[in-house]
Amino acid sequence: MGLCVSKSSASDFMSAGVGDAAGSSGVSGNGKSWSDMVSNIRNPDDDSRVAALINMIGMIYDASKTLRERMNIIDREGGVALRIVPDGDIQHSFGHAETLIPQREAVIAQSTAQNVKGGHFRPLNIMLVELTNMSRANDFQRVMTKFDQGYCGVERAAHDLEQVEYQTTLNMGQYYKEARSVIQHLDYGTPSLWYLQANGDAYYPTFEHYFRNMCDSGHTDAYRNNLQRTMNERSA
Repeated sequence: MGLCVSKSSASDFMSAGVGDAAGSSGVSGNGKSWSDMVSNIRNPDDDSRVAALINMIGMIYDASKTLRERMNIIDREGGVALRIVPDGDIQHSFGHAETLIPQREAVIAQSTAQNVKGGHFRPLNIMLVELTNMSRANDFQRVMTKFDQGYCGVERAAHDLEQVEYQTTLNMGQYYKEARSVIQHLDYGTPSLWYLQANGDAYYPTFEHYFRNMCDSGHTDAYRNNLQRTMNERSA
């Protein structure tokens, strides 16, 4: 899915995160209007595709209370830059997208930006995954602080980081349910793009379901490998 564990120093590894089930970074109320919010969403490459994505995200923002909560967290913590980069620049094991918290960037690959219908990796939903991950930076940092201080090892940290991302899948389903008509109008109406089954139930009803799938798919290995590399560099 989203977050890339690509930093050699765990203290730099601020990524999108866990926290408690409700999302410890939540805010109350609707927050800023989109016209106020968008000034803190940057398009540093002046990419017309990113500009189009920002416009679509704004449409969903106006319709989804949950997305407003998430985006207001990002705004409060410094905003975000959205970028589309060559596939080879993506460090995550699946190569579709990544969240770069220290740089305050949400990044998708050129192949993801091609918007190939029929697959899961389309630009709008994947960018929203990365943005939602970005909104959980503090939760992720709590996990990494424990790892840095030796209170948990590679396996436990990878597990807890996946818990962070699981909350993002639940938020994605909330966006769809709250802004369904807008999302359908944008031609992103397939529930699976939002981690939902056709009947509207969560695709991963529990974290245990999600974690098994991530382990089987190799997603969790990206965390394990990078955490192990960090540990090795620390002891070298």
